[in-house]
Amino acid sequence: MKFIETAVIAQHPRDLEALMGFLEADRETVAGVEVYRFEIDTDLIALLYDFHPEKALPEAVLEHLNPHLEALLLMVQKPFEETDRELAAHMNRIASTFSHLPTIMAVRITPESLAALPAPIREQGLFLSSRGRMMFWHPSDRDSQARIWEMLWHQLPRHQS
Repeated sequence: MKFIETAVIAQHPRDLEALMGFLEADRETVAGVEVYRFEIDTDLIALLYDFHPEKALPEAVLEHLNPHLEALLLMVQKPFEETDRELAAHMNRIASTFSHLPTIMAVRITPESLAALPAPIREQGLFLSSRGRMMFWHPSDRDSQARIWEMLWHQLPRHQS
């Protein structure tokens, strides 16, 4: 059995649940971290660790998870500069700790804004690096949700060094 383990920080915790809406995940707690677990197929299980700043994570937990994580997902609804300072500092600390991981910045936008994006950006996101993208999504657009998971777990890992 293979596991795909992903660290997630969402500006609004409900956004993570909305992004995962169609994945039918079970929720559990591991080492004090909220974890969403779902089977991709009989031999592949995805684990999403919710690193929201309200749930203080001891450094020992981060060190323990570091070798197991395969991706990082940062979720915001408005430009990063406008997020509160505590959340920005937390996201920066986690992103620095896991800078070796493929990373997606998932920006929730309105359905109208999503539809107005040029097709290449809507489908592949904005290129940040060979292991990083800024992707755009909305809960009412299932394709935008699926593209984030596809990019995070299938396309970006191929570019790892």
